[in-house]
Amino acid sequence: MSFHQRDEIRWNKKGYFERFDGKKYWRKLCVIEGCMKRAKVLNWCKRHYTEQKQKSLITTTTTPTQVPQQSLISSIPSSITTSTNSNSILSANLLFHQPHYHHLQAVSQIPMPPPSYLYTSTSSLSDQSESIFHVRNEIRLNKRGYREQYDGIGHWRPLCIHEQCLKRAKKLSYCKRHYSEQMNQNQSNSTNIKNEKDNKD
Repeated sequence: MSFHQRDEIRWNKKGYFERFDGKKYWRKLCVIEGCMKRAKVLNWCKRHYTEQKQKSLITTTTTPTQVPQQSLISSIPSSITTSTNSNSILSANLLFHQPHYHHLQAVSQIPMPPPSYLYTSTSSLSDQSESIFHVRNEIRLNKRGYREQYDGIGHWRPLCIHEQCLKRAKKLSYCKRHYSEQMNQNQSNSTNIKNEKDNKD
């Protein structure tokens, strides 16, 4: 059984953050730090993809190390160059054929180290009391005051309510052994009470 809540965020081993949609799917988030939008194009949300595209265009037209525009034009068939008289429009059309754009695409695929501003849910981002990184067998108290143990694969398992017991809770919040002991103790107490009543009679 999954204990994930809607808008809960986790770090995927593939190198990006995901947010739980409240049903059963983890949705990839934009790779820009602090952005909580869903990734749409090349691991960016639509807004940041547009911004990166514009930055690429500006870098292409202003950076001296880029290939001169005239050499790019000369390498294009004359049927294309005659169809437009604006070098700026031509530069925009060439954007996706230049090495700089593919460099940006490659950078977007590099796994990022998890920033400190992301936590288990958007409602607790300001709290910063619980990191999304958990270690196997880590123990915490849930909202109801019961202990839970992390299984290492994304789930928190309830522990036996008996003090210092690290077994999984099975019945009535007890592990199997302590459940049996508790039932035997209850039965013994019930028998003692019954015997006391019989002796008084």
